[in-house]
Amino acid sequence: MHARHAACNRKMSKLQLYIAKSQRGYKSLVNLNPEEDVRRFVGDFRNVLGKIGCDWSRMHVFLLVSYHMHGVMLTIIRTIPDVAGDHLAASVFVPDGIAITPDELEVVLDRTRGLIVCPAVDADGIAMLRSLFARDYPAGELKAARVNSEGRDYGYARCGGSGNHTLKDYAAGLFYTPSWAGYAGVLLVPDDGEATFSGPDATPVSLSPLIVLNPPAPTAEGFVPHIFRMPFNKPVLVPQGEKLEIVWKRSGFADIVTGIVPSGAGQAIEAPSGSEAVKTLTPASFLITAHGSRTVLESAQVRVNGREINSGVQFTYTELSPANVEIGAPGYLPFRGKLDLASTAQAQVQMKELGKTYHFDLPVDTPDPSDSVHFTIHSPKALRRCPVEGYVVSGEGLSEGAGRSNNLVYVGGRSRRSFFVTAIVAALALCIGFFLGWISFGFSQEEEIAAGDAVEMPEIADSAESPEPAADVPEPATPPARQVSSYAAAVAYLDANRVWDRNEMEATEGLAGLFDDINSYRFNRLTTYWGPLLAGSDSFSTVLEAVRRSGTKRNPRTGIHQPEYNREGDTKINWRGYTYWIDP
Repeated sequence: MHARHAACNRKMSKLQLYIAKSQRGYKSLVNLNPEEDVRRFVGDFRNVLGKIGCDWSRMHVFLLVSYHMHGVMLTIIRTIPDVAGDHLAASVFVPDGIAITPDELEVVLDRTRGLIVCPAVDADGIAMLRSLFARDYPAGELKAARVNSEGRDYGYARCGGSGNHTLKDYAAGLFYTPSWAGYAGVLLVPDDGEATFSGPDATPVSLSPLIVLNPPAPTAEGFVPHIFRMPFNKPVLVPQGEKLEIVWKRSGFADIVTGIVPSGAGQAIEAPSGSEAVKTLTPASFLITAHGSRTVLESAQVRVNGREINSGVQFTYTELSPANVEIGAPGYLPFRGKLDLASTAQAQVQMKELGKTYHFDLPVDTPDPSDSVHFTIHSPKALRRCPVEGYVVSGEGLSEGAGRSNNLVYVGGRSRRSFFVTAIVAALALCIGFFLGWISFGFSQEEEIAAGDAVEMPEIADSAESPEPAADVPEPATPPARQVSSYAAAVAYLDANRVWDRNEMEATEGLAGLFDDINSYRFNRLTTYWGPLLAGSDSFSTVLEAVRRSGTKRNPRTGIHQPEYNREGDTKINWRGYTYWIDP
């Protein structure tokens, strides 16, 4: 809905005109009040005329209507006999926000049409056009946005004749019909029997008056409203009294579709409940890795709310926020806990290897009879000797297992008292470390873990090795959204700057990492992670619009824009140019 360049806020006071000729090649002839952003939508219209059946030995005149950028493009196409497809085209661009009446627009179209149907355009004709398009129109109040033409196919609408809308009828609404936005453009074909069109029939049953419909807020569960295939985040023009669909979307969930019949300005739209919306979980919904090595555990088995995830299993939003998750893998400690699976595309869980367990009994010599000191060592590898210097294990050597104990016997090497103190300190340190580790990382308790967090299993260091410092534990690659207190500064930066600077973005709260995701074409992350966080930014919505359409275009990693969009060392991106590259 004019997401592209909606934030530019340019004040336009003139109509624009682009005249070109397609005959043995394409040639631009006249451009009045041109803008580069608009000129890119003007070109050879042979692909449109290729859908028309008519007598090419005669001249025919058609009007092509399309919606681009921030206005309406009205292209008068006059065929040139005798070669099919040869034509002269005059494109009149009517920017949004100028006060022009339907009668004034009809005069402009009629005079422009009268000029291009002439066999030749003389100097007087060009002078007339320059005078016509030199007029300044007062700024009008733009209360709502139109929707851009998003389709790839062209439709047609019958014009004139018996029972059809006339050109004046279409002009009354400044040629805007929201249903036409689903096409690349709609050709108004005179209903005189002289021409046929092979595309879809887009002739509207009625031309209802247009009213402003204000967007509703997202649902409590985070489902975002869409209308006319675009995010519904600003007021739009809609036909009064005609039923419309509002589609509520959230990544990973099936769409929620509601209907509304616009009755008047200021009409409130009630958000539906998303609690029963369905999300399908598969094994790919989980990334299960080994702690430390980050090796993916292909053999891991996952159960959510008691249901095994071995193929696609459906859950409601309520069932997943949060969900009881159990994960098991051969050779690893099982995981049990709560995960918010409604808020993440892929849950990341790290599993701790089972390793070896050794129990030790250390006798003590006190005036009063006393029990031995007991301590336990967990080690990822098997112990080959007694871990306490000056002692050996009695019997047949070290025994591993929960039900086995190793009795320590002093054999000398230092004073018995020094080894006693050392052993006591080591045992107490190990016990305290184990207890603190169990408190910090134990998963026998049911605890809720935020979406996107990497979950690590408890690790108790071998007494023969130094504990791994907490600072060495890698942070998650993507910080949870909740760590950023507000995205107001992020949205303000994106909408205030035409060129986005990596250094400035890294220093702005909420934007760290976004530049690299854009530069590296990480389209899935831009839509699923950044999209909901930066939904208030018009400029970023424009980028997402181009990302969504880029899937059917050529691979952007070509030419000078590979493997990344910027060349090495370039830390600035013009977001508008970026959208043109990925969505040509």
